Amino acid sequence: MTTIATVAFWVALGAIVYVYAGYPLLLLLLGALKRRLPTPPDGHEPDVTLLVSAYNEEAVIREKIENSLALDYPRERLEVLVASDGSTDRTAAIVAEYTDRGVRLLRYPVNRGKNATLNDAIPEARGELIVFTDANGKFAPSALRKLARHFADPAVGCVCGELHYLSGDDNLVARGYNVYWRYDQRLKRLESRLGCLLGANGSIFAIRRRLYRPLPNSIPNDMVVPIQIAAQGYEVVYDPEAVSREAGSEDAPEELGRRSRIVGRGILGVRAVLPGVWRSGRGLLLWELVSRKLLRYCTPFLFGGLLLANLFLWTGVYALTLAGQAVFYAAALAAALLRRGGLSVRVLSFPLYFVLGNLATALGWWKVVTRRELGRWETVARTYDAQIPAGGSVGGPRR
Repeated sequence: MTTIATVAFWVALGAIVYVYAGYPLLLLLLGALKRRLPTPPDGHEPDVTLLVSAYNEEAVIREKIENSLALDYPRERLEVLVASDGSTDRTAAIVAEYTDRGVRLLRYPVNRGKNATLNDAIPEARGELIVFTDANGKFAPSALRKLARHFADPAVGCVCGELHYLSGDDNLVARGYNVYWRYDQRLKRLESRLGCLLGANGSIFAIRRRLYRPLPNSIPNDMVVPIQIAAQGYEVVYDPEAVSREAGSEDAPEELGRRSRIVGRGILGVRAVLPGVWRSGRGLLLWELVSRKLLRYCTPFLFGGLLLANLFLWTGVYALTLAGQAVFYAAALAAALLRRGGLSVRVLSFPLYFVLGNLATALGWWKVVTRRELGRWETVARTYDAQIPAGGSVGGPRR
């Protein structure tokens, strides 16, 4: 039993270290071997459709439209298209107020899910480029120019902008997510140096319209669409100067539900794209997909295996690793209990969110295994609570 526990311990630990440190390090090394091209200058101005998919977004849709119409992009080359997926509130009525300013409304009477809406809306779009965005995403004025400039290169098929979450230090959950998000954004930058970014920020990313392929409702479009485009042989790149801002999660139950749904859809997304990536022959893309997505989704089982194996190993270094795990999980539990009592200890934010994230991942697997509905919208209370300076320079989450 001790031998089995030892092997299980080191396999689990090695996989965890690879997922969180080894993969980024390899990306860094590979990126250093590739000649970096200069960032293209602004000036490429193809026809763009800014596609806002919305379900019951009356609280934010007016601000979204005003923000879109104020973007620094030639108005004659910009189409603002709002697709309302069976909204039962005033979303469609508010959008209709802007038709005389060129905003187009596609009103679908039945709520079917985001991807079903996109599948119908994109053939109606007029732009050469489609820029996907959420109703609560607020763009910096220069965001479209920053995205569009990359498409002067015919090898580029998709460009992801940078999403900044607001109120990044307001509560323990937001602080913990702030750490995770900065890590995730750095991974995007490293992957972009290889021209093979794995997934995008749903709040702001652009593609060539002709490269879009219809999607089933159960998978995340912001993950799958860039991977599909990369599998077609196009480059997928990241531009941190193309900025959108959104409000972050405010409490643990909200974040747990949101993350578990994202993970569940992500697991189904990996299953959907893996055959196509394999057939594409793009070894780099396949490696990224396995390392960044598949193994990351397995981390709850790796941490569980690590702890279980460590329970059978008591001596030497294993005593220290067991104590370290106990302290870490105790810190997360203490943070949750203190938060319920209205107290917040900043140093406990990372353990809390890390454990919360892995619980959400495990719950995501449960939703997949039990075939829970993952294709429908889940709109939560959100707002615009910050202004972006006119020059377009915005700060990210507080460092």
